[in-house]
Amino acid sequence: MLDWMQRLMLDKVFDKNNIRNQLGPILLEGEEAMKPKGPFGTKMRSACRIDGSGGGSVESKLLGCFPSLSMCPILAPSPHLFTLQAHMDQVIAFLQQPVESGWAMLGMVLAAAVFWMQYVDLKDRFLPEPRTRLLMAFGLGVLAGGLALGCFTALDLLGLPDPWSRETSWMAVYCLGVIGPVEEGAKILVAWFVVFRWPEFDEPLDGFVYAAAISLGFASLENLLHLPGLSLREQLARTATLPLTHTLFGAVWGLGIARARMLMPPGRKRQLWQVGSVLLAMLLHGVYDLLIFAWQASLVTSGIALVLWIFVIWRAHKLAKTPRIWPHALR
Repeated sequence: MLDWMQRLMLDKVFDKNNIRNQLGPILLEGEEAMKPKGPFGTKMRSACRIDGSGGGSVESKLLGCFPSLSMCPILAPSPHLFTLQAHMDQVIAFLQQPVESGWAMLGMVLAAAVFWMQYVDLKDRFLPEPRTRLLMAFGLGVLAGGLALGCFTALDLLGLPDPWSRETSWMAVYCLGVIGPVEEGAKILVAWFVVFRWPEFDEPLDGFVYAAAISLGFASLENLLHLPGLSLREQLARTATLPLTHTLFGAVWGLGIARARMLMPPGRKRQLWQVGSVLLAMLLHGVYDLLIFAWQASLVTSGIALVLWIFVIWRAHKLAKTPRIWPHALR
C-alpha cells in the first residue's frame, strides 16, 4: 500500500505534460540521463527506484538521484511527499501496538455489540422488542459463552487431542464435530429454555432478533478472551467481524425455529424443521471455522458470510411485511 501511494504521489509531482510544456528539453540528473521525449515516468523509476526499499528516506533517495529538483520550482516535489512515508510508518506502528487496557478492550467490544444490535433491531421496526428483554438476551449470550468455554475445558481435561497441532483431517473433525455443535448448541440451549418462553417472543422475526442478541453476547465474551496480545489492527478487525458471523449463524436457527413454532401445526414436520435449522447452523459454523483455521480462506468465508447476510436480510424484510397473526404461536 505504501509503495502504491508513493508512486501515485510521484505521478502527480512529475507530470510529463506539465514538464514538457513549461520546461522543454531539460536534462534531469541521476544514474541515467533521460530525454524528455522518452517514456518519462518509466525511465525515471527504472533509473532510481523510490519505493521505500533499502535504507534512507524517500527525500534523500529522491534528491540524491535528482539534485536539480531542489532548484527547479516546477519539478520540486511537494513537502507532503517527504512526510508521507513518515506518517504511514507512524500509522502502521500504531496499528501494530495492542490495546492492553482492559477497559479499552471492553469499550471496543461493547461498541461493536451496540452497533450490530442496533442494526438488527431496526429490522423489527414495526413491533420492536423491549430493551430490557434484549439486554437479558445479551446477558444470556454471555452465559452461553461461559457454558461453551466450560465444555471446551472439559474436553481438554478428558484428553481430546489438540486440533491445531495435527493434520487437516482431525482439524475438520474438531471444527465440524466440536466447535460448531458446542458453540451453537450453547446459544440454542439458553434460547430454548429461557428466551423462547417469554411472552414477547410472539412473531417469527423475533427469532432473528433474540438469536442475534444471544449471539452478540456470546461473541463479546469470546472477543474479551482473545483480544489480549493481538495488535490493534487485529483487535479492530475481530471486534467488527466476529459479532456479525455469530449473528448470522444464530439467525439460521433463530428464524428456523421461530417459523416452525409459529407457522406450522404441531407434528413431525414442525420438529424436523427445528432440528434441521439447528443442524444447519452447526454445520455452517464448523465449515466456516475449518476454512479459516486450516486454509486461511478468508475470501471463501467472506463469500459465505455475504450469502448468509443477504438471505437473512431478505427473510427479515419479508417477515416484517407479513400479517401479525400467527395461528400456531407458542403452542
